[in-house]
Amino acid sequence: DMTISVLLTGNVNAQVKYKLALEAAFPTKLLWVIPENTKVKKDDVLAKFETEDLQIKVDEFKLNLQNNQKSLEIAIEEKRILESSNDAEIKTAGDAVQDALDAFSKYRKLEGPRDDDAQDVKVNDAKKLLDDAKDAYNTADNDYSNTVYMKQEDADAAKLKLDGLKKK
Repeated sequence: DMTISVLLTGNVNAQVKYKLALEAAFPTKLLWVIPENTKVKKDDVLAKFETEDLQIKVDEFKLNLQNNQKSLEIAIEEKRILESSNDAEIKTAGDAVQDALDAFSKYRKLEGPRDDDAQDVKVNDAKKLLDDAKDAYNTADNDYSNTVYMKQEDADAAKLKLDGLKKK
């Protein structure tokens, strides 16, 4: 038998090319790749990347997520307490207005019509101030409830404003 061979140089192009990359966009090192011309079957590992730094990053994100969830739960509970307190104070203010109206009515019956116009103006002004205060408070409460604050200082400032309106 006689063998004839030809020695050629050049490049061979594969019919199908695959790019190896991590699913997560994270810089890492390639630890090893399966040797060339190795027969492989489905689900065989072809390459291994260093993943220790990636796992640390994932653990950090999980911890941050847990912390943010706890902060959200605390904020929701604080909001619920604030709303309950505000409702009670609004009821107290309404009761005080009704008591004032009752006292005024009694005064008018006993003291007569003198200074009626001046007293009516004062009562109407007081009602308007109460309505304005309720509207301002409800608007601020709605803004506070529907706003996601990126900084704790902004949330504290909004809460301080809400507390100031509550005192009015």
